[in-house]
Amino acid sequence: MPRPSSLRRSSDRWETAAGWTALAVLLLLVPVVLALGSARAQQVRDDAAHIRATSHQVQATVTALSERSVGEGSGVSQVVTVGWTEPDGSTHSAQRVVYDDPPAVGSPHPMWVDRSSQPTAPPSTEQDAVLQGWVADVGAFTATLVALLAGLALVRWTLDRRRLRGWDEDWLAFRRRRDRGAAG
Repeated sequence: MPRPSSLRRSSDRWETAAGWTALAVLLLLVPVVLALGSARAQQVRDDAAHIRATSHQVQATVTALSERSVGEGSGVSQVVTVGWTEPDGSTHSAQRVVYDDPPAVGSPHPMWVDRSSQPTAPPSTEQDAVLQGWVADVGAFTATLVALLAGLALVRWTLDRRRLRGWDEDWLAFRRRRDRGAAG
């Protein structure tokens, strides 16, 4: 705590208190932010488990390539037609967008399909769950920090305005006393 001083105004004390309060709030929210990230990671794991329970992986084969590519540079994708056989012997085909190097006709193309043999997104990996948990942690912490800093800036701006008004009033009072003393 700073030493008591007649130059220290109440706005200075409020500013110090606001800074300490913001720091305390930030520290108290750390467990909440970590819980948010853990919940997001668990949600990704649960979604992946649901996909594994309602879908299965098939080894499809590329049967045709589209004539056109979509995009330019490293973001080029190509539509391919793939075919696969289910364990019950039924054959299926679908069009898929491939973002890597275009595969050759006849090359294998692993993919996930649901119970009605419609292509679906593959389940997330454990690394995906951890990454999304960390992203949620960092995003929530950053949002909290930005909100607290914005609040502190608003408090400081308000207190600076009050402090400047007080200084103007003090200078005006000083000048009046000085002018009265000189005039006698």
